[in-house]
Amino acid sequence: MNHSIALGIFAIYVVVVTLVQLLAQRDIPRLLTMKRIWGRSRGLLVHFLTEVIMPLLFGIVYLARGLSSGF
Repeated sequence: MNHSIALGIFAIYVVVVTLVQLLAQRDIPRLLTMKRIWGRSRGLLVHFLTEVIMPLLFGIVYLARGLSSGF
């Protein structure tokens, strides 16, 4: 398996796991710390950007790179 495809799949997995945790409304220790430091809405925004959006972007980029170079 191409290295880029593996990284892309892992990044998408991280996004799915984080979204499931957020939607289950369980407070993750990192999320609680960010809420304490930045406030509720800014803490959620920072957590969402760093834990969901960034891995999703990396996953898309790596999957596209891996698929464009072929198997």
